Amino acid sequence: MKVIILGGKSDIGLNLSERFSGEGHEVLSWSRDEPWCGWEYKGWDLVIITIGSMIPIGKFFKTERDEWERAFMNNLFYPLRLLREIYDYRERDAKVVFFAGTNPNSTMDNYSAYTTSKLALTKLVECMDSEEDCTFIILGPGKV
Repeated sequence: MKVIILGGKSDIGLNLSERFSGEGHEVLSWSRDEPWCGWEYKGWDLVIITIGSMIPIGKFFKTERDEWERAFMNNLFYPLRLLREIYDYRERDAKVVFFAGTNPNSTMDNYSAYTTSKLALTKLVECMDSEEDCTFIILGPGKV
C-alpha cells in the first residue's frame, strides 16, 4: 500500500510514518519546509493529513484579525489545496484521513480560530465522504 503523510514532521505524522513503514508499506512524507511536487504522489492508497496550527491563542477580540483568519488557511484551506493536487492520482478504494480539533460539543477557551477551522473541516469531510467515490475520515486525536 502507498501511504502519503502530509505533515510528516508532526508528532502524529512521524509516529504514523514509522508504524506504516514498519509494516512494510511504502510511505511518502511531506512537510511545509520541503518543496511540493504533487505529481510525485501518483498511485496512492491512503493519504493522512496532519497539517494544522493552534495559533493564534487568545480571546477572539484580543487576537490579531489576519492571524485569526490565517488559522483557517493552515487548518482548512491549505490541506485541502494539497489534497486537490493529488486527488486524481488515487487508486481505487483509496482513503483520506484528516485530524479534527477539540471536542465540538464544548468550548476550548482561547482557541477559537483552531476550534472553528477544525469544525469547518469536520463538516467538509462529511460532505466529501458522501459525495465522492473515495472514503474520507476525520479522527479526533485526543491529547497529544
